[in-house]
Amino acid sequence: METTTGVSELTEEVAGLRDLFRRRLLNDKVQQQAVDELTKRLNQADRRAALAMVTPVLRQLVLVLDRIGEPDQDDERVIAIRDELAEILTRCGVTPLGFTTGLAFDPGFHHAVARVEVDDARLDNRVVAEIRPGYLIDGLLLRPAEVRVGWLSLTTRCPQGAGPEEGNINNGGETDGARTEVF
Repeated sequence: METTTGVSELTEEVAGLRDLFRRRLLNDKVQQQAVDELTKRLNQADRRAALAMVTPVLRQLVLVLDRIGEPDQDDERVIAIRDELAEILTRCGVTPLGFTTGLAFDPGFHHAVARVEVDDARLDNRVVAEIRPGYLIDGLLLRPAEVRVGWLSLTTRCPQGAGPEEGNINNGGETDGARTEVF
């Protein structure tokens, strides 16, 4: 009987230890997940703080790049400076928005500098020309693209001579005039 009691006590003790180990392993896993999440949040906060400090400088570098534009092929020094500035911006995580002409106007990524009257309904509220490119930094907008936006001509909007007084709204009620409206 004594061996049966001893085996039963050992079995209970082993089961208790097994349960204790499982709980501690689970607790360690939960704690590690919490530490990982806090570390991730801290790194994101550090990145945002660093971006907040360098963003004004990066915007100025983008403006310098705009001023340089496309230099003559003979001016090697200006080309070298332009390429170096572009490389610095790339290393800092700055990327151009890319081709915007033809896309639907999105005020989150575009800054309309002019409206251009168009006769094709497919160009209504679409970017018809990019004046200055936009840039992202780590997926966030650094500078919106400055664009001209198409808007349907009055004759297309009001096909049978209907004017603004009949419920058709256009540029403040104007019925004719300049083909481009600058903001």
